[in-house]
Amino acid sequence: MKKWMLILLVATLSLMALSAGGSVEAENPDEPVTIRFMWWGSQTRHDTTIKVIELFMEENPDIIVEYEYGSFENHFDKILTMMTAGDAPDVFQNSTAYILMHAQNGQLLDLQPYIDSGAIDLSDWDDVFKTLGVVEGGTYGLTMGNSAFGMLYDPILFEEAGIPVPTSDWTWDDYHEALRLVKEKTGLYGDSCYPASMIEGYVMYLRQHGYIGLFNETRDGLAYDGTDLWVEYFTKQQEMMDKGYVMPYDQAIDSIISFEQCGLALGTAGMLGCINSNQAVAIANAKGSPVALMPFPHMEGEPQPGTFIGPTMFLSVAKTTEHPEAVARFIDFFLNDPEANEIMMMERGVPASAGVRAVLEPQLDEVAADSSRYVGETAAVSVPFDNIYPAAYNEILDLYRRTVEDMMFGRVSIEEGGIAFNQQAAALLAGR
Repeated sequence: MKKWMLILLVATLSLMALSAGGSVEAENPDEPVTIRFMWWGSQTRHDTTIKVIELFMEENPDIIVEYEYGSFENHFDKILTMMTAGDAPDVFQNSTAYILMHAQNGQLLDLQPYIDSGAIDLSDWDDVFKTLGVVEGGTYGLTMGNSAFGMLYDPILFEEAGIPVPTSDWTWDDYHEALRLVKEKTGLYGDSCYPASMIEGYVMYLRQHGYIGLFNETRDGLAYDGTDLWVEYFTKQQEMMDKGYVMPYDQAIDSIISFEQCGLALGTAGMLGCINSNQAVAIANAKGSPVALMPFPHMEGEPQPGTFIGPTMFLSVAKTTEHPEAVARFIDFFLNDPEANEIMMMERGVPASAGVRAVLEPQLDEVAADSSRYVGETAAVSVPFDNIYPAAYNEILDLYRRTVEDMMFGRVSIEEGGIAFNQQAAALLAGR
């Protein structure tokens, strides 16, 4: 065969392979591909994650996973530097604070096609888990673990004092009555910290009045107008403090700074009014006895429950990855494989996969099992919530804390605090 004919034949075959959807992986089926994974965390997380990676490579010998890990403080600076240099890891641990920026900058791969094809199997995920990493119509992150806000109480104290155990449908009247009973029957404070003290408590109150949350859908303004709900909510907090049912604010503030120092953990209060479910174990350890999760109180006739599901962190994929199919297979294994998750044992939060939860729950201690149960039950009834925060979120969080402190210490009235918060938060969201 003449040399020019041979060249033409090779070129023709190459074009045929590309037109058939060939990829680097398809062209070299006997040669492993290499993907890079990067995460932050504790030494426990590092050790267990490496074991999961080794198990994945053992079961998938055609994929090599190189990895890098470090502290939370440096993780996002490294990711940004790598993305700028065009050298981002294929898959990495991401957070609610950064996923919006990465997605809007066109730096992340939309995972929805791989979900639709079944390469990443979300068939036993509740719908609320599937939407947590959706940004502007694309799925740019999948939750690695989940939690749900609610309340904690001391089940032993409630039983010994004859106080009715909170139920899944308890109301604000039930909660306020429980505050009174704890105080009158035990002498302890009913609550370490009224839920309004935490911004998540205010968000839940807004949601059960029909709002999507604190921010509007475009995240450039508040979701509500006026101060009626603000005044109603914080007036009730002030009333409960004045009656001695809730700790004075100068003591309650410890619950915000360190949950291990809250009245429930220290044995001086029967409840904790706003908490993320993944912190229940730490509070129980500090207390030295069990605590139990309960839902945020319901409002009579509420259009939707206030409690919402939140991701502890995401798995995101860099847009520059050359091996999306291999990355999809790795993500599916990491999130859905029971053996892999037995190694990690909910270290990143409660798994989204119902099948994985069913395998893990019998192996958990009482408080961890209760946390898993609570997240699963909340997911079944929760209305989707936008956990993707605007760039100004941390400034708004600081503003909220300062405003609540000023109101509770009498520096400003509740009405004045509401007006100031709304005006300043709106300015931050608008970039003014």
